[in-house]
Amino acid sequence: MILVTGATGHVGYHLLEQLADARVPATAMVRVEAEAADLPTSVRHVVGTLDGPPPAEVLRTFERVFLLSPSEEGQVELEMSFVDALIAAGHGPRIVKVAADGFQEPDCEVRFMRNHRLVATHLDATGLPVTYLAPNLYMESPLSATGAIREQAALTTPAGAGRAGFVAAGDVAAAAVHALTGDAQEGGVHVLTGPE
Repeated sequence: MILVTGATGHVGYHLLEQLADARVPATAMVRVEAEAADLPTSVRHVVGTLDGPPPAEVLRTFERVFLLSPSEEGQVELEMSFVDALIAAGHGPRIVKVAADGFQEPDCEVRFMRNHRLVATHLDATGLPVTYLAPNLYMESPLSATGAIREQAALTTPAGAGRAGFVAAGDVAAAAVHALTGDAQEGGVHVLTGPE
C-alpha cells in the first residue's frame, strides 16, 4: 500500500489520479476530514499531518510513502518529524521524496534547495530506501504571477542567467508513479525537467 502526503497539491492530486487509473491502491493523508471530499473517488484517506501523523499501527501498513510538503519556513522540521514517526513506528518503507533540482549541490544556498538537502541528509542517515525526484520549476508556477509577468514583460526564476526547463506537475506525478510502483531497488536522484 502507498501513502501519499501532499495529496491535495498539484503533484499529489495528479499522483492519486494516475495511481487510481492504474488500479494501484493508495491512501491520501489529509489534514482534516473535509479535504477528503475533493480526492478522486476511489482513493482512501487517513487524517494526519507531517508533524501529527496517523498512529504507528496505521503507518506500519504502508510499504511505500510519497513525501511532499509545501515549500514553507518549517518544511525541514515537518518532513524530518514525519520521517522520525515512520522510524518510531518500527517500520522501514521505501520513501519517494520530491526535492528540487539543485538540492544536491552543497554550495547552493537557495532556501528551498537547502531545505531539501537538509531533509535528504536526515533521510539518508536513517538507512531507509529513498528515491529522490528533483523537478525543475513547475510549468504551473507562473500562473500565480501572471500580473507581474504582464507588467514586467518577463518571467523571472531563481536560475541566474541560466536556462530553466519547466516541467508539468502531471509529469512529476508520472515519474512518482514509476518510482512508487517500480523496482524496489531503484533509488538515487532523478532530475525531472522539460525537453528544452
